[in-house]
Parts: sequence; C-alpha cells; structure tokens
Amino acid sequence: MTIEAPQSFVVREECQKIAWQNGYRRAMGEARGWSRYGSTTAKGTIWLAAGGREGPWFLALDHLGIVEDLNLSKAEMPGPGLVRYAFPNLTALYAVMPRGYQLGVTLPDG
Repeated sequence: MTIEAPQSFVVREECQKIAWQNGYRRAMGEARGWSRYGSTTAKGTIWLAAGGREGPWFLALDHLGIVEDLNLSKAEMPGPGLVRYAFPNLTALYAVMPRGYQLGVTLPDG
C-alpha cells in the first residue's frame, strides 16, 4: 500500500476534516504522508493518510487500549503508531472514528 507523500491539498483537507470532526483538533504536522493529530480531551495520537483522493484511507494509533477495544483488522504496512488500519473509502474511516475518540476519552493513559 502506497501513501501519498506529501499529501495533496484534497487529502490534507480530508484528513484535517475527519480529525477535527472527531475531537482531534491539535494538528501536529505531516511526515512521510501521515498527518498527526492530538486532542486536549482524548488520550493518544492519531495519524491519517491516504493513497490518493479516492483512497484507500489509513489510520494509525498509538494508544494500546484503543487498539485492543477497536479490534479491527490491521494493515500490514510501515508507518507511525502501534498499528495501522486501511479503509477503502472515507465513509468506512468515518464510521470508526467516533468510537476511537470515545475510547480515548474514557480509557486510562495507554
């Protein structure tokens, strides 16, 4: 799976939109095509990336408790965080984001 690096305008804007709409409003920069976001209320950091404007879309997490509770299939690919996930489109990625944020708020530090 290839990550678009650097992110195009469309990919960067979509990553920012999904992060902000799900409580991760601290933009922490981009590296190797992965945009990093933090939250003032949820523990952990997320990274978002895409293969291109049509996808696939990728999410990386660094909080072990969130990873364990989400129980999603991992994408076998290099990247940041403890684990990476692949989604065929934005709709699929948007579907898991609220649960990830909720877990980040309620679980102890990971």
